[in-house]
Amino acid sequence: LMQSRGSNTVRDTPLQERLDGLADSIGKFGIVAAVILFTTLAIIEGARFARDDPEADGVRFLDYFILAVAIVTVAVPEGLPLAVTISLAYSQNRMRKDNNQVRRLKACETMGNATTICSDKTGTLTQNLMSVVQGQLSGNYFKINNPGEFLEKVVVENLNPDCLRLFCDMIATNSSSVKVVRTKNKEGTPMPPKWMWEVDKGNKTDNALLDLVDRIDLQPNDITDMQSLPHQRIRESLLIDGSYCVFPFTSVTKGMSTVIKGDDGTCMVYHKGGADEVLAKCTFFRDSNGEQQPMTDEAREVIAAKVKEFASHANRNIGVAYQKLNGDLPTENPLTDYVWFGVVGIQDPLRPEVLEAVRKCQHAGVTVRMCTGDNLDTALAISKQCGIYDLDKPQIAMTGRDFRDMIYDSFAMGDDGAARLTPLLFALTVLARSQPLDKQMLVLMHMTRGEVVAVTGDGTNDAPALKLANVGFVMRSGTDIAVKSADIVLLDDNFRSVQRAVVWGRTVNDNIRKFLQLQLSVNVVSVVLTFVSAVSSTKNESVLTTVQLLWVNLIMDTFAALALATEEPSEACLERGPVNRQAPLLSYRMMLGIAFQAAYQLTATLVMQHKGYEWFNVEQDTIEHRTVVFNIFVWCTIFNMFNCRKLYRELNIFEGFTRSYTFLGIMLFTMTFQVIAVEFFRDFINTRPLSWDQWLGCLATGIIVWPVCFVMRLVPLPEPVYSREFDPSEMDDEAKKMLDNLTAQISKVVGSHTAEETANHGKQLEKVERMYKEALARSGAASVKVESPVSSEPVVAPESAPVSEPAQAPAATTSA
Repeated sequence: LMQSRGSNTVRDTPLQERLDGLADSIGKFGIVAAVILFTTLAIIEGARFARDDPEADGVRFLDYFILAVAIVTVAVPEGLPLAVTISLAYSQNRMRKDNNQVRRLKACETMGNATTICSDKTGTLTQNLMSVVQGQLSGNYFKINNPGEFLEKVVVENLNPDCLRLFCDMIATNSSSVKVVRTKNKEGTPMPPKWMWEVDKGNKTDNALLDLVDRIDLQPNDITDMQSLPHQRIRESLLIDGSYCVFPFTSVTKGMSTVIKGDDGTCMVYHKGGADEVLAKCTFFRDSNGEQQPMTDEAREVIAAKVKEFASHANRNIGVAYQKLNGDLPTENPLTDYVWFGVVGIQDPLRPEVLEAVRKCQHAGVTVRMCTGDNLDTALAISKQCGIYDLDKPQIAMTGRDFRDMIYDSFAMGDDGAARLTPLLFALTVLARSQPLDKQMLVLMHMTRGEVVAVTGDGTNDAPALKLANVGFVMRSGTDIAVKSADIVLLDDNFRSVQRAVVWGRTVNDNIRKFLQLQLSVNVVSVVLTFVSAVSSTKNESVLTTVQLLWVNLIMDTFAALALATEEPSEACLERGPVNRQAPLLSYRMMLGIAFQAAYQLTATLVMQHKGYEWFNVEQDTIEHRTVVFNIFVWCTIFNMFNCRKLYRELNIFEGFTRSYTFLGIMLFTMTFQVIAVEFFRDFINTRPLSWDQWLGCLATGIIVWPVCFVMRLVPLPEPVYSREFDPSEMDDEAKKMLDNLTAQISKVVGSHTAEETANHGKQLEKVERMYKEALARSGAASVKVESPVSSEPVVAPESAPVSEPAQAPAATTSA
């Protein structure tokens, strides 16, 4: 009766595993009830034989056995796997319309428990349409009034031709992006010739810089002849085979360099990267007169102030520098003695729907954290725009390097360090200048504190974090390795789609619990009614026949699974917090509803069995009498399906029918079939046609389940709040290995610290704690309550509280 699983089968999702355990318990209940019923009836029948009762009949043992089998069939919830499969498969298909391509089914349900989302900035929160908007080259400021990617001449004021020439040479030769003419779109349909960037060459930052070069150096015929662009002609003239070398960007050098050997034997090194990183490598700067000057502390402060000013406008700041070398082409990327040439600010507009999507996630108890390679000032500016960073909350922001040092400090200090680290992790919402390892560590630290973490990424370096997280989202433009490591592909690279995945995840969990609520109600009533009626009847016959029980089972398992497991999502689910994965499938409210419904339905059917024949003008224990009882039981079940559409304290059970056309269709079919079965199936289902007033009586008795449910939801009932616990068993084997390796890697780094570094253990942790205290003071918050993740004792809380410790970090922000 249960689906068997071998060693070579795909592992069930966590929800399926929990349902298996519940299904086993329900099945055992049904089997025990069936055995007791058969034993009881067999003893009664045996007693008749013992006293030579003329009514004793050996055939009845077979009838009792068939009835017991029917009870087992009804009680064993074979519809549960069906409901889970239908809900997951349906949501997987429908999520694609919300630009979520699900690669692993478990991600559907896991997103319903998500408490933290670690999101990239570029392309997810922003539009990934970068363009240069301002800059300062050789001490002269300029601004682009009409930024963008289009072939239109741009005049950069305040810059002399030599300065512009040098800038164009530096960018054109020190970028890896490639632009080609396309005559077909992605679908292969012909289109007018158009310049387009190669997807697998370069990056959006290079694209924006090269677009500016093209617009600065644009010639009249470039727009029409489609033969070449200015930056391509510069490359062709300067990058001659054997006379140059390129040092690509790495996390160590934090910049890209191109070295070009001139005819005079000297080498010109062009370097670009994050403005703060490039500035640190410079010992000279070029002033507004084009003269090279030594980089004094005062000059460095002036330049740093300008970089900070650009960053406060949410610009990605790219520093450009150069130097001359004598001799042959170098074999290693020069990292010192550069001449600072300037900085350009690149802006990537925020997606218009991101602010609302972030707000909805936060309102739903899901903390959104931003990880970006931009410097801290730029990251803070962007995070403020999209609502991730709020000065009125105790949140903190820091760089990846400071974050790593804080983790190493906490590991070095043992249990005390771990306890001090926890509130800081919950308060951290912005991670700037982050590297792939930082994202892995961020995911690891939150997962080991019971958080359910979702993370976004697109590059090969993001693959470990995508695999480690509970749910990994990869951009559609991501690398193959990143896609294979992820659970869901974002077809539009938009954070709004991540927020919709949260909604779908909660809907999947809710739909399964709706079905479970109905299943248990019918189980209890059918088993108890069959048992009591059979034992109390003078003929020891159940008021419900075997075929009738199987019809009820068909309604409950197949039709109910289709009806309740396919409801469309509503963003009303974001009005409550995430459900803790340690919480039982049956909430107190659900158990109360099952108890109310079972009590009423049992009362109604048993009263109808013993007294109802008088009210319906039928003879007791006749087929007409049993038809009335059977009809009332089925209509109670049908009307209760409307009640089961709601799980909490919603009083309007008819809300959202526009999301449930499948439900309405199945209800119409079930009601119609019940009428046909009663009126026309006769001996096959052991029924007789009813008069119109008997039908009204059955419907009136069944529809009372609605006011019963209404009264039940008025009863105040607190739900327990479960502390978050980290359960490694819910991770894939590969993710477990990554977790162990990453933990070992952190421990190894801490163990390799020098004596001086060991003496400084705790300094970075203290620094971040001071930031956190400042954030608390600024926001007016007294403290942030971080419940111990290892406690398993439930704490009774008001029902309005979520059944999971609030995931919204007590956000306060200060920068490192």
